[in-house]
Amino acid sequence: MNAELRKAQLLRRMNDAEHKPAAVEGEEIFLPLPDGRMRALLYRAKRSDAPLFVDVHGGAFIFASPEEDDFFCASLRRTLDMCVVSLDYPLAPEAKFPAALEAIYAAILGLRARAVQLGFDPENISIGGHSAGGNLAAAICMMAKQRGDLALRCQLLAYPAVDMGCAIPLSQKYRDPLEIPQDILDFAASCYATRAQFDGDALCTPCLATTEQLSGLPPAIVLTCEHDSLRTEGEIYAANLVRAGVDVTFRRFPGACHGFTIFPDPLREQGLAFLFDALRRCIA
Repeated sequence: MNAELRKAQLLRRMNDAEHKPAAVEGEEIFLPLPDGRMRALLYRAKRSDAPLFVDVHGGAFIFASPEEDDFFCASLRRTLDMCVVSLDYPLAPEAKFPAALEAIYAAILGLRARAVQLGFDPENISIGGHSAGGNLAAAICMMAKQRGDLALRCQLLAYPAVDMGCAIPLSQKYRDPLEIPQDILDFAASCYATRAQFDGDALCTPCLATTEQLSGLPPAIVLTCEHDSLRTEGEIYAANLVRAGVDVTFRRFPGACHGFTIFPDPLREQGLAFLFDALRRCIA
């Protein structure tokens, strides 16, 4: 076992011990993939034609699981009566870019084929994620535009990690000494992709996307935090989307820190209210 994998596994154990809940509201299901299957948590709506929200959890591409997003997903289901599916996608460094993206994309196509069984409208699918999950959600929207076989209604990007390389000079980025250290960001990037990929591929580093790549993407909800090392890149990506003609609902939360809409936090309910209200307008 190499040093990269050992460090990733240590971070996983530490994260699970601190954040993984003992019980969740989601129902475990398995989605077929071309080379196997993907585990997911399903939150069923009360109605049979509900919109679907595909949740992509965070965790720096190397740790975490759908269980950590249980409060978010259960709250979304209750508030908007949406069907929610949180994906347990393959993690780096075992699964390097673009393995997670391809697996997520295949899982969404598989979900759409089971719409009647799971109780949602196959023509009203949105995707979203926090942190690394925001990166993956943004990239899935670009892939859907490129491939033309998946229509997405909305993308929800909460403090997204959208600059894995050097799209934005470090000197221009906000840095908070109490938030994510640069060495952890660098380690996560090295686990997920090669230098050439995160310096040259917009599916890896969405901040690299051209206006042409962003034009025509689904409406975006972008939330950033005042105290977050990812603040600058999330706000620049939101501005890039606006310049490309994408409808963007944006807010920077004063006083908020990275992860505040997932983990217990005094501002969590306010953050969720902003996200859910914006999502309600997108899926109407």
